[in-house]
Amino acid sequence: MHRANRPVTPPRHTAHNFQLRPSGRLLLALACSLALQQLPGVALAAGTAPAQQQGQQTFAIAAGPLAPALRILSSSANLLLSYTAEQTADKVTAGLQGHYTVPEALAALLAGTGLQAVQVEAGGYVLRPAPAQTNNAAARTELPAMTISGKASRYQSSVPVSSATRTDADSLDVPQTVDAVPAAVLRDRGARSIKEALAYTPGVTSSTGEGIREQFIIRGFSAISDTYVDGMRDGGNTFRDTFNLEQVEVVKGPSGVLYGRGSAGGLINLVSKRPHQQAQTDLAASLGSYDARRLTLDVNQPINEAVQVRINAMADEGDSYRDEVWYKKHGLALASTLRFNDDVTLDLRAQHLADERVFDAGIPGINGKPADVSRSTYYGSANPGDNDSGTSADSTFQADLKVDLSDSLQLRNTLSYRTLDLERNQTTINRLLLNTATPTVRLSRSNFDSQQTDLANKLELSKQVEWLGIQHELMVGAEYAIEERDTLSRGGDLPAAYNLSVYNPVLKTVPYSAASVRRDGIYETHTAGYYIQDLMRFNEHWVMLLGLREDQLERDFDNRVGSDYSRDDDYRSPRAGLVYQPNDWSSYYLSASRSYQPGSATGVIDPGNAIQPPEITTSYELGSKLRLNDGALELGLSLFQIIKENVPTRDPSDPNGPSLYVGEITAEGVELSALGDLGHGLSLQGGLTYLDARVTQSNNTTAPAITPTQPATPLEGKRAANAPRFSATLWGVKELGNGWRVGLGVRHQGDSFASTTNAVTLPAYTVLDAGLFHERGPWAFALNARNLGNKTYYESATNDLGILPGEPRSLQFSTSYRFE
Repeated sequence: MHRANRPVTPPRHTAHNFQLRPSGRLLLALACSLALQQLPGVALAAGTAPAQQQGQQTFAIAAGPLAPALRILSSSANLLLSYTAEQTADKVTAGLQGHYTVPEALAALLAGTGLQAVQVEAGGYVLRPAPAQTNNAAARTELPAMTISGKASRYQSSVPVSSATRTDADSLDVPQTVDAVPAAVLRDRGARSIKEALAYTPGVTSSTGEGIREQFIIRGFSAISDTYVDGMRDGGNTFRDTFNLEQVEVVKGPSGVLYGRGSAGGLINLVSKRPHQQAQTDLAASLGSYDARRLTLDVNQPINEAVQVRINAMADEGDSYRDEVWYKKHGLALASTLRFNDDVTLDLRAQHLADERVFDAGIPGINGKPADVSRSTYYGSANPGDNDSGTSADSTFQADLKVDLSDSLQLRNTLSYRTLDLERNQTTINRLLLNTATPTVRLSRSNFDSQQTDLANKLELSKQVEWLGIQHELMVGAEYAIEERDTLSRGGDLPAAYNLSVYNPVLKTVPYSAASVRRDGIYETHTAGYYIQDLMRFNEHWVMLLGLREDQLERDFDNRVGSDYSRDDDYRSPRAGLVYQPNDWSSYYLSASRSYQPGSATGVIDPGNAIQPPEITTSYELGSKLRLNDGALELGLSLFQIIKENVPTRDPSDPNGPSLYVGEITAEGVELSALGDLGHGLSLQGGLTYLDARVTQSNNTTAPAITPTQPATPLEGKRAANAPRFSATLWGVKELGNGWRVGLGVRHQGDSFASTTNAVTLPAYTVLDAGLFHERGPWAFALNARNLGNKTYYESATNDLGILPGEPRSLQFSTSYRFE
């Protein structure tokens, strides 16, 4: 690592007097004592087979109307179950408590209803009238054990979508929009990055992220630090990969009630691959445009009934359509599931991802639009592999313990540990000069070194109970997290000798080290949160979700080159939602929630936000969810309003004095989403978004970074960056028979602005993607094409001088072989 002129100063350790409020201590003590009193003895003994047969699961479904009980079972078991509203109308079930295989669970849940579950040839079950009983014995439908094999073809979530409630609640019961990108979609689209994975998710756009990370905009708000892995915060701003992902989930709107501080627009949860009971190995390779080469390995091996292991590995490298830009990365992920007995399961997951690449901040804007240069034009240092590149080494470990304390009481504890080492060296454009013979850009230089360590533990206790005729799924939780970053940041403008022509840049080797130290010290963030959530079912038609979380946030900056800073904040995040379900295939909901974001989007403190109170976000959402085609197709419609308050703005009476915290940003819009199967072998994913995101209250003014200086204009009324008013996507795959499938996708994005100056417009664009797929025995082949029409477009920006041109037409050929 390059650490130019870094002072060798021993880190100073600050003593933290960090205490929970009395209510928090009481809640945490109650959860721990209840868990310890009921924790069964555990012993991992492969030679002692459980009494029940392999494949059993634990179910806790309360007695009541049949339709919602079937939805809970279907979600918990990841089961495709088809039935009509008429079949379940006015029927009730005695419920289900205990350990069952899927066929046993279906039979028990349907006992006495006059229905039976029949397994169909394509997988899954349908409900049919049960035959008349010939004796007085209790009815029991005997079905063959369900075997899942082959490759998923339906565009349905391969694991329960649990991010919105951290439970296996059916999506129709949740008064919030959650969009999932399941494994089958990731595979068909050949998605390697999270940006590619979310390309067809409504309400989500990308930002250039200064060329040093993937960054997303959700409903008009930056989600720079709102990525989670298996429900635990993943605060590193890096480039991630899909090689170890089973699913990507986007939870729309504030989610502070379960996750604490965060973005106003939503969060992204990456669901890792987990071991299962079927032994198989998948080996895949791909070649693509710009010398892209990728190799992945996925090995799943059950050791016995109690232990399963899964290994995923990846190596990927290639060049780019952008001059001088390349990347190399590799990853290894290990996962193991240990079933100590029928009641205790421990999931262990570890992953290491290493990435090296040339950073690319894009091209400048000029005259209100992106510069009219080739989309390959690079502005930076000569020899960028040495001067404008960086590395990241990201290692994570998670231990997830689940204990069934009884048939209706479950304890879950998740421990997460993460280290991230970053080295970044970059040359970027910081000003457009129009007072020269030809338009010129001035450059700046930055160096960034960081070692980050995150430790977090989340303890949750869930209870299913009926009280006063209302079914409750109650959860209480407590979370404690420590985040530490040892950071050295240097930066400064480069002399005029390094200026570049906009239209004919001749790259020059710039000084490696930037001029001055911007930050040098240790950031620490301590978070203690405790929360409660209650999902209440009043009857077959009405569901209510209530939740409340309290966080104590302590932030410190141990500064090596100046004054230290610290700040403590307490905040409560409530949520309430009401759901009406007229039948078992639709729901209509209304919800409101509130969350907070400390002065820095990354949660750290610095001189610029040391006195800033948290920004407060309030969200209102009205929506509907439909399940059509016997549950194979899910549609969602939502109307939303998100208001962020406490945004800093200058004091008109003292422009150079402390900021006032009275600014406001508002996003209002409509979203439509679709995921699933239409029938006749046609699967799809997509949606559309209308969004109006803008600054609604501010005393600030803004001006583009141009010489001669442009007049400043009021920030109030400006639209948010990278937030088009209208966007629409649709990806569909059609089965042709004999193992052949064909896919076609369209992505449209309306006009957007490169920054909140609203001085540079990114023009609207529409691009086409396509795919051709063939499966033959254990072999699978795919040919993916992006931007089929080779359209020139601009996908995102960091600011007016950092615009990323979209990828030209590119091809990717992949093949895989499955060993079973």
